[in-house]
Amino acid sequence: MSRASSCRFAVGAIVIFIAITAVVLVYVHQLSEADVQRLGKIGTAIAAVAGFLGFIVLVVYTRETFLLRLAAEEQNEINTKPVLRFDLSTKEVAVGEEMKLANMDLKNVGAGPAFNVKVMPILGDGVKMEVEEQPELTLIEAKGQVDLKFLISQDGIRSGMSGRDTRLMDLIKRGKFPAKMPVTVEYNGLSRDKLFRTLHEIRYEAGAKRLRTSFCGLEEVKRQWPVRAA
Repeated sequence: MSRASSCRFAVGAIVIFIAITAVVLVYVHQLSEADVQRLGKIGTAIAAVAGFLGFIVLVVYTRETFLLRLAAEEQNEINTKPVLRFDLSTKEVAVGEEMKLANMDLKNVGAGPAFNVKVMPILGDGVKMEVEEQPELTLIEAKGQVDLKFLISQDGIRSGMSGRDTRLMDLIKRGKFPAKMPVTVEYNGLSRDKLFRTLHEIRYEAGAKRLRTSFCGLEEVKRQWPVRAA
């Protein structure tokens, strides 16, 4: 309904209301006092029923408005939700060649930006692989991608080979890292009340000399903010 049509509708409703009121006044003026009292009682009963029906309509309208608001908030959240996909895999090589790692990276396949991204350490048998902190992890835009760098420590000690692909592949082949390595990535979205967490699994296939990462799921954790003392 346009603005002009809504104005015409309002004016028409007012005119009809005034006309009906005038007809009722003329009709009541012609009635006896007893008839007027009888009509008054009937009018009171009708008003009570109308008020009850109006209350029901108000409750239904309020509920529908609340549901529409929830649906709008959910849709807005979907439209701004970041989803980070971690990937660590090997390149395709010819038979007999050594495994070669592709770049380890994070890609935002969601519709909103991801802030303060952190990849949890990957643990093995006395070894730990950590993703280095870098400025690009403070913000990954939607559809954005960041190449990651890692550092490996063994028994809490890092060597000059800690960031080398050959070091990682050697430890994987020797079984220092499990054949299925869980990886967790944590980050924030536009809503400061939620922490997002994506779950992945790196799989090592020794026979095929292949390393692949699969996406396992997305979790949302509602933040518990500390209560300030009065």
